[in-house]
Amino acid sequence: SMKKHLTSILLLLLPAVLIIYAPQAVRGASAGLVLWFNQVLPVLFPFALILQLIMSVNALSGISCLTGPIMQKCLHLSPACSFCLLAGFLCGFPMGTAVSVQALENGLISSKEAQLLSGVCNHASPMFFGGYILDQILPDHPLHSCLILIFYASPFLWFLLRCFFLHHPPASVRDRAVAKNTRPSAPLPFRTILLNASELMLKIGVCMMIFSILQAIIGSLPFVPASLSAVLALFLEITSGSAAVRLLPLQLCLKTSLIMGGTAFGGLCIAFQSFALLRTQKLSCVQYLADKSAVGMITAALVWILYQIV
Repeated sequence: SMKKHLTSILLLLLPAVLIIYAPQAVRGASAGLVLWFNQVLPVLFPFALILQLIMSVNALSGISCLTGPIMQKCLHLSPACSFCLLAGFLCGFPMGTAVSVQALENGLISSKEAQLLSGVCNHASPMFFGGYILDQILPDHPLHSCLILIFYASPFLWFLLRCFFLHHPPASVRDRAVAKNTRPSAPLPFRTILLNASELMLKIGVCMMIFSILQAIIGSLPFVPASLSAVLALFLEITSGSAAVRLLPLQLCLKTSLIMGGTAFGGLCIAFQSFALLRTQKLSCVQYLADKSAVGMITAALVWILYQIV
């Protein structure tokens, strides 16, 4: 078929591109791996290991009892959704999607709830947002407090909108379905938990390396303007992309809106990390991108409005 021929041609072109842009590919791969080793692995691996332990010993039900009733009564969602939101916002990319998918696999939430949570609670952690975006990319910004509020309020706004349009069965029916799909199981061996967390970290590192190579190649193309290259870099991977946008000769309000919106979106690098998790439970990658795009646009729009007001 035509699709197979096109796929074969593109795959054959990849080695040629890497040979032509060998120096850029090597620099990009090195930059991606160094960034993963120095910034991502030390932060995410402990969280990934702890979350795997929590899900393995079924401690999620006990934790959800604290905030679950609010989620259940106000938004008609399963109690476990509260833990998914908390874990996603505290641990950062891509742990929000990982926890949502794991909760669905354990029968604690429905597929619609997992689809909603995978795109909303897969958000940048306070450590990344405060320690990198605010401290290094937007240092000494006069509106730091407002930016923090906007950044974490935007996904909740979209979450409430999606909850309003999300069809919920009656609570008793949903609870019976969840109870039917939940089978008590013995805790996983620590070796398996360690391997699962390590596999997740390895997937993240490979994605970061691939997109760093792509960024380096795009940045070296002579027909791509520097401004477009920086915006594309932000669209691909937010860590190096936000640093590139920061150096552009643009108004502060426009640069801040782009950086904040791009960080809320997460970049295609984070999206591809999440796709591998979503496919294990046959969740929609298109819907995930739509949710993340909506959160990014809401964040950028609110930051722009903030600048017009002040």
